[in-house]
Amino acid sequence: MLWDHGAVTDIGAGVLPAPFWNTPMAINEHGDVVGFAGDPSDDTGGITHAFLWTRAGGMQLLDTGPDDNSTATGINAQRQVVGYFVADDGSLHAFVWDSSNGMRDLNDFKGSYPNVIALADDINDAGAITGRATRSGTTRVAIVAYRHITERIEYGKRPARSRSWAGQHSTHAANDAEENRMYDKLPSDRQNVEVRFDNRDWQPATYVDGEFVDEYGMPLDSRKISSWRAPNGSPNRVNAPAAGGRPTSTHLN
Repeated sequence: MLWDHGAVTDIGAGVLPAPFWNTPMAINEHGDVVGFAGDPSDDTGGITHAFLWTRAGGMQLLDTGPDDNSTATGINAQRQVVGYFVADDGSLHAFVWDSSNGMRDLNDFKGSYPNVIALADDINDAGAITGRATRSGTTRVAIVAYRHITERIEYGKRPARSRSWAGQHSTHAANDAEENRMYDKLPSDRQNVEVRFDNRDWQPATYVDGEFVDEYGMPLDSRKISSWRAPNGSPNRVNAPAAGGRPTSTHLN
């Protein structure tokens, strides 16, 4: 059921395959709903099917294959959906779904990351996914996967730009050569540095893909960074970027 301004809508009426285990899990700002539907062959809830409901398109299952066993847990404003499914070996695998690419296993994008990405719990409008991985089949690890990747997932550091989960090119990709020329006085990519906010103490940071990030890989506001330096080196003043641009820097003699 969907309740909206006093009106109730039965979003699964006449569509869902079973009368049990039909459960909404998340809703986005447009009123799109995701969740899981029961399977008529299993009234225990051991088999379910991830769904998406929209006002325009109604109810749809995200994977209509005969072996599907999945649950949708989150959706963002771009109608990118995350959740998990039962893989061929019986283990849980996290997925991301969109209308262009269908359901994709997040483990196909993890590169050298050693753990199995088991659950994707939510996705924000920037495409960052929160979830859980398993180590050695038992230990559970919290993870965050960023949207700027298709070749790999990096944890604890912001990944380099690439395609988004929706398969769209980065808006900056065509300008990389020009950006490198304009900002060649900044640190090298992945360089560990120290940054300073106004007159406060120096703090560690890393320069990743044109921006300073903290130890957790989260971007720092370059407009508030007064200078950067190699650890214990000479400082370089950071010039605040224009709107939508990147910072430049000047060496302080």
